[in-house]
Amino acid sequence: MSAIKYDGVKVPLLLITIFIIVMLLIKNGQALQRFMVRQEIRLSTANYAVTSTEHFDIKYLPIDADYAPMVAGVAEEARQSVSEMFGEKAPERTTIIIYPDSASLAKSFGWNKNAKAMGVYWGGSIRVLSPGEWLKEPSQEAFSKEGPVYHEYAHLMVDEITGGNYSRWLTEGVAQYVEKNLTGFEFASPAVRSSGHSLYSLRQLDKDFDSLEESVAYWQSLKIVEYIVEHYGESTLWQILDELGDGYQVDGAVEKTLSISYDRFEDELFAALEQEWIRGCKV
Repeated sequence: MSAIKYDGVKVPLLLITIFIIVMLLIKNGQALQRFMVRQEIRLSTANYAVTSTEHFDIKYLPIDADYAPMVAGVAEEARQSVSEMFGEKAPERTTIIIYPDSASLAKSFGWNKNAKAMGVYWGGSIRVLSPGEWLKEPSQEAFSKEGPVYHEYAHLMVDEITGGNYSRWLTEGVAQYVEKNLTGFEFASPAVRSSGHSLYSLRQLDKDFDSLEESVAYWQSLKIVEYIVEHYGESTLWQILDELGDGYQVDGAVEKTLSISYDRFEDELFAALEQEWIRGCKV
């Protein structure tokens, strides 16, 4: 087996090659993921029509032709408002796919056909459930306020800024925070119906988000972000994203930005969250 000497030690060329490939994949993981997602979209929506605006390509089936302009209009509004809130430049073009029903949206991700979602961000693209499927009287105003575009575009901005290096609870918290501030929409607190439930640790939210009680995990994610904004200022929230983009993990990004240890941050955070959870249980 061929080898080269490194610091006096022979290292097999195969191991060096594997190491280089792994490092390239890590460094370009986001770009590779987005390329693969673009190819998947191109193949799976080959029979979809396309309406293009200044910054979006809206893909849809004929049944949703009347809703494409509505989705496009809200998307352009969201792009401007969300990027201004982040203080960052938005991507030049984004693809949005409209699915006519929950089953087809779920199928696009290989989910159970009974899975329910109004929108999903993935790999630089946004997928939404047709407004005609869930709005009694579809309108651009109603879709803007109650629909998923602002939320999903916030996910896109988090992905852009961090280079894909973020924790699930953070992107969900930021997306809800942006959505709440720009549209007024907020999920109802789960505290009343989940009064006996314990709050999740940051480690649980970081490692096991999708296996946790969804309503509680989402509520905590929003409240963590709001806690950061209330106690340290909104600018620190965006700085944490910048630090993630520079390669820090979430604990390091929080410590560097807030000048506090991650353990102390979590202790003080959860003292506040537990009080709010208790108040919610008494409503």
